[in-house]
Amino acid sequence: MGPAGRQSEDFHRLILQHLRKLTEDVRELQYQSTVNNTLLMQLTRGSKEDMALPEDTVLPLKNRPMLEELEHRLTNSVELQEKLVRCLAAKGGKTIKDSIRRMLAYLFSNDLSRLCNWTGLGQKISFRQLALKDIVHRAIRKNPTTKETTEGSLQEVVSKFLKGAADREGGRKQRQEN
Repeated sequence: MGPAGRQSEDFHRLILQHLRKLTEDVRELQYQSTVNNTLLMQLTRGSKEDMALPEDTVLPLKNRPMLEELEHRLTNSVELQEKLVRCLAAKGGKTIKDSIRRMLAYLFSNDLSRLCNWTGLGQKISFRQLALKDIVHRAIRKNPTTKETTEGSLQEVVSKFLKGAADREGGRKQRQEN
């Protein structure tokens, strides 16, 4: 076989490799679509009333007193806990990071996020000690694609989200100007 025949054979092998890869990718997308549809059906199985938060639950929380009041209500109401878990789980997200960020942005205003960190150091609010930490963890585990989320990965994403609050909503630009 001459050089032209070998090039043609190499070309065909390359095409077959790409077709196999595309087939694998399509299968993965089909699987992910099935998982997403299952999640959607699970989340929407209940009525809208089941997912709705009470009218007196105002989110995002804007300050420490609002957070303390919600924390108090959560410690006294399993029903409110379950509704908030379902509500947060419905925020979705493709990855652990994306899902947690969506949930935290829904729960906390940027001003309140600036007052929090994971441990409570520096006289900040300790997210680790909040009932909301467990609510977020339970909500993230309802999503089939993020159900294996550990407390360590939760801590990592939450810490970065809270640390970045100072830079959001123009904070970085304002700091750079001063």
